[in-house]
Amino acid sequence: DFLSLKFPQIRSFNQLSLPFFREYKNYYVNELGRPKGWRAELIFVKAIMRRLYGLGYCSKELIESLSEMKKPQRNKKEYLSIPNAKIKELFQVIKRERPDYYYPLYFISRTGRRINETTLIERKDVEWKGFNPVRLNIRAETTKTKQNAPLTKLDQDLERIISEAYKAGLKHKEPYLFLNMFGRRCTPDKVREHLKRTSRQILGMEITPHYFRHRFLTECGKANVPIVDVMAISGIKDINVIVNYYSHSTEEGQAKVLEVSRV
Repeated sequence: DFLSLKFPQIRSFNQLSLPFFREYKNYYVNELGRPKGWRAELIFVKAIMRRLYGLGYCSKELIESLSEMKKPQRNKKEYLSIPNAKIKELFQVIKRERPDYYYPLYFISRTGRRINETTLIERKDVEWKGFNPVRLNIRAETTKTKQNAPLTKLDQDLERIISEAYKAGLKHKEPYLFLNMFGRRCTPDKVREHLKRTSRQILGMEITPHYFRHRFLTECGKANVPIVDVMAISGIKDINVIVNYYSHSTEEGQAKVLEVSRV
C-alpha cells in the first residue's frame, strides 16, 4: 500500500533505491507514529529484501545501498536486580518440571551466551578429555556475528550440565546437544515461553533467556572481572556491545564509587 501510494511510478523491486527507504522511514516513524519501533522494522525490511535478492527479484546494488541505513541503538532496558536466592528457586522449579529446558537455560546463565546460538550447539561440537568435556566448538554459522566463538573454559557445574545433556541425547537421532523431551532440538521460542510462565509464578515478573545474558555481564562488571575474559566466555566480539548495551549502573556499584571517593 505504501509503495503504490507514495511511489506509483515504481513497478518492480529493482526500481527501489535508498531515497525510497528513507521516505519509508519517515512514513513509519512520523505518519504511523512509531519512532520506537523503527529499529525492529528496519531489521525486518533488510531481512525481507535479502530474501528477495536471493530469489533474484532485486539487485545487489539495492542491498548494498540499504545497508547504509544504520539501525538506531536499542532502547536500554532497566536491569532487573533479582536476588540470587530467587534465581536458584526459579532454576529448581524449571529443573523439576522441564529438565530439558533447564540445561540450556543454566548454560546461558553461566556463560552469557545467546539462546539461538546455544540451541544450535551439536554433540560433535563437544571436545572431551577422558570422561570430561573441556571445550565447546561453537561454530561461526550458529553465531550472530558469523564468527567462531569457542568456549574453552568449563567448570565442574558446566561439565556436569554438558555431560548430562550429551548422554541424554545419544539415544536420539537429532545431532543437537540440548534436546527436548521428545528428542528434538530445544527451540528458542518454546524455551522462552516456559521461562516466561515459570518466572511469573516464581518471581512475579516475566523474564526471557536474554535476561541471563544481561545478568551475566552485569555481575561480571560488579565483580571487576577483566572484560577480555568476559568476552571470551560470552563469545562477544565487539567491546562496544558490552559498554553500550550491557553496562548497568547499580546501587551497589554507586555505593562503592562513593566509598572509594571518600576523603
